[in-house]
Amino acid sequence: MKKVILFFILALILSGCTSQDEDIFSEDVTSEINYIFEGSNENWGISYKVDVINKKKGENQVDEYGTAKFIGEGQTPEMIDYKLATETDINSSEGVGIPIYDRIGDFAQGSCGNCVPMQGDEELELEIIWNGKSEKILLTTNE
Repeated sequence: MKKVILFFILALILSGCTSQDEDIFSEDVTSEINYIFEGSNENWGISYKVDVINKKKGENQVDEYGTAKFIGEGQTPEMIDYKLATETDINSSEGVGIPIYDRIGDFAQGSCGNCVPMQGDEELELEIIWNGKSEKILLTTNE
């Protein structure tokens, strides 16, 4: 009888340890949302990806990555400048001297923790400046 009681006590203790270990090693991510904003005109095809990772502790991480592809006629520019404007201006950004390789340039690359993410239903406006020219392109999602 003592062995049975000891077995149950030991099983109870071990089950408590197991649930604590699971909390320590469990995944900290509660959800992930991905938005792809796209737009184009006669010279540029644009894709702008935003990944929002929400964590259990109420924190989030936002990763952003944009690609501009020159689809126009004529010589591909060597560099561009850009201005990305959001409806709220919270997530707006700009950059200069973005190199273009094989007709493609990467812009607005970044990551931030515990910041305000943009929403999938927002419209973004990207202005691309190159070789004395400037064009604005509206970027939207299929959300």
